Formats: sequence, structure tokens, C-alpha cells
Amino acid sequence: MTEIPLIDLRFDIIVSNPPYISLTEYQSIQPEIHDFEPDFALTDEHDGLDYYRRFFKYLSQLLKQNGNFFIEIGLARWIISLIFSEKQVII
Repeated sequence: MTEIPLIDLRFDIIVSNPPYISLTEYQSIQPEIHDFEPDFALTDEHDGLDYYRRFFKYLSQLLKQNGNFFIEIGLARWIISLIFSEKQVII
């Protein structure tokens, strides 16, 4: 995954629906999904958590103080809550 340079802006709200399906899950996903959605929209081709880690890394630089971050999560909710626990994120 390529690092994207941050712009000198902060946001009140960030909304994201990142790819959150692991490569293992993706390989056994229903054909109705697998055949009609592009791979990059569903999986990060690893464990499904790359985008969450990336958001965690940059969230404090992207959000204004008291800003809100809304993100869709998959079945790995407990792992994601560990990733964001230091940022006082409510899941």
C-alpha cells in the first residue's frame, strides 16, 4: 500500500468504507459479491486491517479537535477496537 502525503487540512468529519475482508475470507466469499465487486473494494490482500492501521496512524493529523470519524467495520470488530483504543474511539 502506497503512503499518501498528507495535506495541510483538518476535517470535522471523516467517513470511510475501506476494504476490510482478509485475503483468506475473500477467497471463499459468495460469488454474488466476489464476481461483481472489484478486488480492491473488498480486500487489502492481507489481513483486512491495513486501512484501519493506516487511519490510526494519521487520524490525529486529519481530524480537527472533537472531530468525528465514522468507518464501516467487518467481523474483526474486537481487533479494530484494540487498534483504536488509544485514540478514545467508541466502537
